[in-house]
Amino acid sequence: MARFITLVALAVATLAVPRLAHAQWGNPGIDFTDTLERDIMYDRIRSSPNDSSTRSAPARSTSVAKRAVARIPAMMAADGPADKRAALTQEYELLLSTYETLAAKLKLPDHDLAGALALFICGSYVAYHGTDISNAALLATSRQLHEMLGHHAAFAKLTTDQKQDMYEQLAILSTTMVLGRERAMGDQAQLAQVRALGRQYLAGFVDPDRLQITDRGIGLAPRTR
Repeated sequence: MARFITLVALAVATLAVPRLAHAQWGNPGIDFTDTLERDIMYDRIRSSPNDSSTRSAPARSTSVAKRAVARIPAMMAADGPADKRAALTQEYELLLSTYETLAAKLKLPDHDLAGALALFICGSYVAYHGTDISNAALLATSRQLHEMLGHHAAFAKLTTDQKQDMYEQLAILSTTMVLGRERAMGDQAQLAQVRALGRQYLAGFVDPDRLQITDRGIGLAPRTR
């Protein structure tokens, strides 16, 4: 079974990726959890969302149209120092385009919000727990999130612009996580930084210490107390 980290490493080796000099860590600039509430995970995470046989209707599409000009890179860069915003914008734009190449290599759907969220969660999970997952687990998580989002009333109410914004931000952050961890290997201080960031990101959706990712997708371990 192909492993997630192995596939990422092979993909990265063939990409022209950003240095992450400015955009590697820190405040991402905007908070997408304002529109993608934590309860989306908890609502459906235990209800076998990969099994659509009991659904009365198919899930709504989670794909987004590609903008002629992405707007999230500039919005995220606006949080940085004025003299670095142009460079930050370029780095975020490169991270976004890198995601699209990386997603294709990992067999994630094209311009799909559920796929971007899956890579973000799986990349953060691998960074925090220091463990590998299979590519099958990544794809199962993508399908699971498609079912979760596509049947969630709050997601249906999002505008096209909001969905595009979320896709762009998740694509940028997921790429930052997987490239950051890949490049931190062998440096314990950087790995600790990546781990802390992975935990921070996961906490926006679920309990990072209860989250489990297997070939069936995401699940929650029982509470310990």
